[in-house]
Amino acid sequence: MSKAPKIDERHEFESLAELLKDNLRWKPGTSGGDASHDNCSNEWNGRTGSYEAAVELTRKGWKEGASRVDALRRELDTAVQTLVASKAADMTYDVDGDFVDLGRLITGDPECCGSWQIQGDDRSEKVVKIVANICVSAAVRAETIFARGAACLAAVDIIESLGRRVELWVGLGVNHAGRRIETHVLVKQASQPAELDRLAYVLCHASMLRRIAFAHMEINNHNPSCSYPGPVWSDDAIVLPELKTGSPPGRSENIRQVIKICELAGIIFAEDDLKSLVSNAL
Repeated sequence: MSKAPKIDERHEFESLAELLKDNLRWKPGTSGGDASHDNCSNEWNGRTGSYEAAVELTRKGWKEGASRVDALRRELDTAVQTLVASKAADMTYDVDGDFVDLGRLITGDPECCGSWQIQGDDRSEKVVKIVANICVSAAVRAETIFARGAACLAAVDIIESLGRRVELWVGLGVNHAGRRIETHVLVKQASQPAELDRLAYVLCHASMLRRIAFAHMEINNHNPSCSYPGPVWSDDAIVLPELKTGSPPGRSENIRQVIKICELAGIIFAEDDLKSLVSNAL
């Protein structure tokens, strides 16, 4: 267990709904600013014309974003299927497990649930905790935000397809007036399926940071225009860092990022599969 750094202020919410409820305390004209509620609609804030429009997306989900995430995930299907097949020898069956074998279920076999053990480092327990720090610099484009979130969600899908469960948190790391401030929001419990429409908004849409998270910062007198991206810390999780610079990555870089997250979870792709995936994306 690594030693915790000095954190000057920390907030934690057990759900996105809890964060939105707390954001109802927002009032115009505070020292924290009012960028979250301006009426400007542009690429920078995900073309949301109001804070309320962003809140509506948290409820309805972002179908367009989910479709784009799914397309990235499908590019990895062949390698994932190969990886699953390579682990078949380690598979065991019982009355419960990681997945249901339909063939055994149809024949009435009570031991119709399969489980496998993926080999990896000491992160290879069945529940994988991921904290995705969504804080980025003002110059980072919405498309870059999307690409990073899409890579995270594609990795979550792969990890769960291989028999593990993912507990997913959104982090917000901020440096404000020399103080380190962290906010953590649970967006998917390990027992919950990944709701792609909703999670695509949370991780991939620029207004999650530049409206929803900004409102939280303003309530706590952390003016976004005077704050800078900072790290978040968790001693029991894979932490995806903040972005201070970065152009939208190409397809091959997207795939490399997905693979990197999977490897941090102890899921190792065969070298031939990696070369094929990356070369096909060029």
